[in-house]
Amino acid sequence: RSAIDGPKSEISHSTSWYLAAAKEIGTDAPGIKPLSGKPPLSKYAQTNIDEAFAEFARAVYTSDDNGRKKLEKMFPKCSAVFREWELWP
Repeated sequence: RSAIDGPKSEISHSTSWYLAAAKEIGTDAPGIKPLSGKPPLSKYAQTNIDEAFAEFARAVYTSDDNGRKKLEKMFPKCSAVFREWELWP
C-alpha cells in the first residue's frame, strides 16, 4: 500500500478519500455489488479506510479498460480521488 499511498498514507487518510470511501464503500454504502458476476471489492474493504483504499487499488490495477469503466460507474467518487492523485492508469 505504501508504494501507492506514500509512507504516511497521504491519500488514504485524505479528506477526499475518506468522504468518497465512506459514501461508496462504507458499511452503509451500496458499493459492494457484483461486477460481471464477481464482486469488485471484498467485504474486507468495509473494515476500515485503509482496507477500502487497498481493495479499490487492487480492483483498479487488476482490471482491464472495460473493468475500470465499470468501476468508475460503480465508484465515481473513489475513482475521482484516484484521478485527482494521478493514480488512475
